[in-house]
Amino acid sequence: MDMATLLTSQRVCHMWADLIRGSKTLQQDLYFLPSSHEGNDEPRYRNPLLAEKFPFLKQLVNLNNDQNAGFWNWRPWGHEWEDIKLRNLDLLRSPSKQEQYIRPEASWRRMLTHQPPLYTVGRFSGRAGRAGSFWSQSKAAEQSNGLQMEALFYWVVSPLFDGTEESEISIYIGKGLSTDIKQRVVGATDQRCQMSDELDRMVREFDIVLAWRFPWPGCMDSDSDDEEVDVPLTEDEIILEQLYGVYQEMTRTLYGLEFETYNKGEDHCLPD
Repeated sequence: MDMATLLTSQRVCHMWADLIRGSKTLQQDLYFLPSSHEGNDEPRYRNPLLAEKFPFLKQLVNLNNDQNAGFWNWRPWGHEWEDIKLRNLDLLRSPSKQEQYIRPEASWRRMLTHQPPLYTVGRFSGRAGRAGSFWSQSKAAEQSNGLQMEALFYWVVSPLFDGTEESEISIYIGKGLSTDIKQRVVGATDQRCQMSDELDRMVREFDIVLAWRFPWPGCMDSDSDDEEVDVPLTEDEIILEQLYGVYQEMTRTLYGLEFETYNKGEDHCLPD
């Protein structure tokens, strides 16, 4: 049966629930337990049930998939925030939906994002302008039981509430890239500066990399003397308000998701 039916079948009775929860195979099928991981070359599959509820999972760039084998025009910065389909999140459909999602025992929190799971998580933050490029590389503690959806969701939405919502984001499934794809990734960056090369290296070293590019800080005129005008909230602002409540609730229950910076750099060369 499909994942959703198998998941809800646990509510039929205690016997069915015990049977499903006690079966290693069924727990792997439901993405609660890691499947066998024979080697780095084994293809990874995203959780189809989570991809339906969290559409941005479908936007993760998996350089090891067949459809990306000819990805010659690979770009490190692929999506702006409006492209991350936050307005299509199932949890935003109604207040009752939100209550179901933010429950600490909600099943989506414990589900693995992929099978075989992702274990190593890196974060790349960069800024480029006329003065050159500046970047910072950090990593999270290894996800010993595999990357669960609650951690990935927290990492994706947290920049929206720390003043970096204007950044561009790309998320890459890397590591274990076959040799030909590695060459293509490197080849696509021949004309780029060191910042892009460092990102390429991270994608090959980590299972998943969250890459942020921040806008170059500019000068803005102060409008402090102007009379304040009430402006109706936009659709995106309403969505952010709703998400902030979920984010606040998650910060109360999630621990150990900090990133540790291990490298910073700057490059004052300019592309040809």
